[in-house]
Amino acid sequence: MTNDDLAGVIERVREGTAFENNIYIRSLLGNVALARVWFPDSSWGYPSEFGYSFYLVYSDAVCVAAFLWMGSDDLHVFVKEEFRGRGIMSNAMRNIILPHLFLTHETMTEQHAQFSAPESKRLLEQVGFAVVDETHAVFRKDQCAVVDFPTLIPKALPDKRKQELQKRFGYMAAMVEMTRFELESLDAAPQFCENLEYLRSQLRDHVTDMEDVQWDQNKRLG
Repeated sequence: MTNDDLAGVIERVREGTAFENNIYIRSLLGNVALARVWFPDSSWGYPSEFGYSFYLVYSDAVCVAAFLWMGSDDLHVFVKEEFRGRGIMSNAMRNIILPHLFLTHETMTEQHAQFSAPESKRLLEQVGFAVVDETHAVFRKDQCAVVDFPTLIPKALPDKRKQELQKRFGYMAAMVEMTRFELESLDAAPQFCENLEYLRSQLRDHVTDMEDVQWDQNKRLG
């Protein structure tokens, strides 16, 4: 993952085209939001299954920085140039992002980071990382502040978004049926074809299930 990739995520969010670019965001705390991002895989041509875990950092309600979690062994941070040197990312990492990571990954005891640029090393030191060698720093769980994160607030599912999700299920059902028909035409893997038929049926049912999902959500919200 490159700086250009992270900068691209920030720009899509600022442009208001997150959904169209497979970026899904929910508020976390203060000026930080959680995001899952699916990039098209260059070798397969479709997004990776689980996507990438991001934290987005805002200034005056505008996204200005991105933190990509790459597991306990590494992380990647990008701050738009005009917002560097203000402590926006270091404060977010120290007070929200790292506490949330350790809270949601209970068995994790250390967060490691690799760096090469002097400014990256400086940022990590400001957050509280201990520099281990010329390219490696570590932050321990026992250094973390205890933060009380709010519970997720239910939100309405708008008609337009519901319809987009219904189209997605319909598209997946069609792709499964195309695959099943092709294999069946080759008289290949009859049991597998039966499984695909069942999967297609389930996906197709989910198109109408979305009506119930929206109704139930609206009922929760009163």
